[in-house]
Amino acid sequence: MSQARECRVSWCPRPVRKYTASGLCDTCWTWSSRHGGEDPESPKRRRHQPPPADGRCTVVEEGERCTEPHRAKGKCNAHWLREWKHGDLHKRRRSNGELQTLVAAAARYSGTDCVLAPCDHSRPTVRYRGETVPASRAVWIEATGEDPGDRQVLHTCHQGEEGCISIRHLYLGDHARNMADMTEAERQARGETNGNAELTEPLVCEMRALHATGDWSQRALARRFNVSQGTVHQVVTRKTWKHVK
Repeated sequence: MSQARECRVSWCPRPVRKYTASGLCDTCWTWSSRHGGEDPESPKRRRHQPPPADGRCTVVEEGERCTEPHRAKGKCNAHWLREWKHGDLHKRRRSNGELQTLVAAAARYSGTDCVLAPCDHSRPTVRYRGETVPASRAVWIEATGEDPGDRQVLHTCHQGEEGCISIRHLYLGDHARNMADMTEAERQARGETNGNAELTEPLVCEMRALHATGDWSQRALARRFNVSQGTVHQVVTRKTWKHVK
C-alpha cells in the first residue's frame, strides 16, 4: 500500500486531503477556503501544532514530563481538560459577562481599529437580552437602540469572520449586500479550493489556449479533459475560473 502524501504546506505533517488536487490536508484546505483561496503558507496564519513525535503529553511538572498519551495541543486528556477549563485554550470559553462588557465597550468605541471578540471558526455570539445573538448584532442594538429585524449587520472592514464588532465598522444591509461583501473580500472558495472543482488552474489555462486556436470544439475539449460540455463552456467563456488569467 502506498504511503499517504504529506500536505504541501512546508511545516504541516498531516496527510493530503482526499478528492482534491490542491495538495493540502483537511486543516490547511479549510483555512484556505475560508480566506478566499489564500495560500496556507501565509505568514499571518497561526500554525497548528504538530503532535509530539513520541505520542506523549508534553507538559512538564516539577521537573518530570507527563507519561500519559497525547490527545491534543501537545497535552494528554487530563492536562488538555485542565487548560480548557482554566487556561487560554479556547477563546470562546470566555464568560458571557465578559463578552457583554466587551459588547458595551465596542458600542461606545470611537477609534478606527477593529475591536475583536473571541471566536473559534465562527462569528462570535453573546447572550443578550434573553437570547443568543451574533455579537455584532448586539453591538448594533446597544449603540443605536435599533433592532435590525430581517436586515443583516455587515462589516466595512470585512473582518467579521475574525470577530470584529467595532460599531465604527458596522452597517445594515440585506442578503444580497452580504454576498457582494463576501465577493469583494474574496472569502468565497474558488478554483482548486472549492471541493467540487473538476479542474486545476493549469488545466484551465490549457483548455482556454486550445479553444483560442479554433481547432478544438467544446465537445472535443470535454472529451479531452473528461468533463461535461457545459463545464467547458463555462470555463472558455470565463463564467467560471474568472480569477485565472
